[in-house]
Amino acid sequence: RKLQNEAIIYKALGFIPDDFDYQKGIVELYLNQLGGYYDPEQKHYIMAGWLPGMLQTTVAVHELTHALQDQYFNLKNFIDESRFNGDQLLSRSALVEGDATAVMLDFTRHAVGQSSIEKEKDVESMMLQNVLGSSLVSGMSSIPQSLQLMLIFPYTSGLRFVHDLLLHGSYSTVDKAFTRPPRSTEEILHPEKYYF
Repeated sequence: RKLQNEAIIYKALGFIPDDFDYQKGIVELYLNQLGGYYDPEQKHYIMAGWLPGMLQTTVAVHELTHALQDQYFNLKNFIDESRFNGDQLLSRSALVEGDATAVMLDFTRHAVGQSSIEKEKDVESMMLQNVLGSSLVSGMSSIPQSLQLMLIFPYTSGLRFVHDLLLHGSYSTVDKAFTRPPRSTEEILHPEKYYF
């Protein structure tokens, strides 16, 4: 039902073509991108067995960060579709995914002797890698680019938001953001608005 309503709205706004099968397309989109996931309802972590070993470690770091977020901040309530509108959910997802992406990047950077991303002036090149990587995944040509970009928004723009939090403190500042989450995607895109 939710997917049917989203399809009606997205088609009315011109976000997706009128003849696009939204329900089938969104499932295909997520399946093409899936390497693993953490389910906050079941408290269960799943890893795609077909991933190369090198990728499994980074996916595990990302997904186990979600498990820790859930342990401390209750992800089921934090991203409750019955309590928050679409923009609020997207901004909260950006915090969740941005945090896990930052931890994953710091883990891989530490493994090769690089400093934390909080030492970097910006994370634009890292965001670009995510965008390019998702565009190279096979089977994505039938999915409208608008949906592809919406899927990676929490990871790319969320990373930029979390990076800004790190520049204003440390990972404890990111933890505090879970107790006072961003109110909209505007704050994700313009972190300076989050602080006021």
